[in-house]
Amino acid sequence: MTPSQSARRIILALALSSTAALPVSAMDLSSAYQNALQYDSELAAARASRNVQGENVELTRAGLMPKVSLSGSASHVDVEADRLADDSYVRNGLQLGLSQPLLAMEDYYAFRSSQSTVESADQNLVAAELELIFRTSDAYFSVLRALDDLGTARKAEDAFRRQWEQAKERFDVGLIAITEVHETKATYDSGKVTRINAQGQLDVSLEALQRITGKFIENIHPLDEKAELSADSLRPLPEIEQITFENNPTIKAAQAQLKAARENMDSKKAAFYPTLDLEASYGWNDFNGPSPQDDETREGVIGLSLTQPIYLGGANFAGSRQSRFQVEQAEQ
Repeated sequence: MTPSQSARRIILALALSSTAALPVSAMDLSSAYQNALQYDSELAAARASRNVQGENVELTRAGLMPKVSLSGSASHVDVEADRLADDSYVRNGLQLGLSQPLLAMEDYYAFRSSQSTVESADQNLVAAELELIFRTSDAYFSVLRALDDLGTARKAEDAFRRQWEQAKERFDVGLIAITEVHETKATYDSGKVTRINAQGQLDVSLEALQRITGKFIENIHPLDEKAELSADSLRPLPEIEQITFENNPTIKAAQAQLKAARENMDSKKAAFYPTLDLEASYGWNDFNGPSPQDDETREGVIGLSLTQPIYLGGANFAGSRQSRFQVEQAEQ
């Protein structure tokens, strides 16, 4: 089970433990998360980034695949010569070409690097999903905390108001001094300020949850205080650390990115290697005119092409050095 799947199970369990005391329109944790999945821009960007890297695999794979091309030409030629007779003819042609790389180490390592980059993007997407689960849950529980704080502040305010009223009554019958009345009034005013601040914090928490879900929220379902969630038994710290290193998507993404950087360095080094291609072509040409001789020709060619880079303006040296620095960056 992946980390995101485990987190989703926790959210589902918490949602099922919500009470039904509030109206049906109230939002629970599960619906908040489902809305966030559709609305959150950070998760959408992570999905798009993964799709971009997926297409990059196809782009780099193309360097290893055969290439087929078809070209055609039609031209009218006029020849004027001093010693020979003037000439005029029409030339038409078609050519079908095929090229298949047999030895292309630069393209091969580039393809391998793109695969590792996709693996890193996959893990980054998992990390974004987990981050969304955390942000949604944190915002949801912040609203619950704000509701509890507001309820406590309201009860305290009512209690301080009653103390103030009782102090006034006792002062009216001469049992206490006016200073005690002022003290209870100050306590009541302080409780009123606390209640106002708690109301403001609730509004802020609701707006924070609204920014994540994209839905206007007035009420949310509280959790059932009697709900019990099953949890794994406590494990020793070294075991927890090992599980973290094996399953943390951010660490996996960094490891995949390091692998991609090393394979990219191999690709840049391979820019110095020779390339070998199998090339085949079939052409048709038609000459209509007195000269060259009115004729139609067909020609098929197959062969090998070997290319050894010698100097590319320094691009191969710079690319090799840059790739080494990228590996160092990924290692750090």
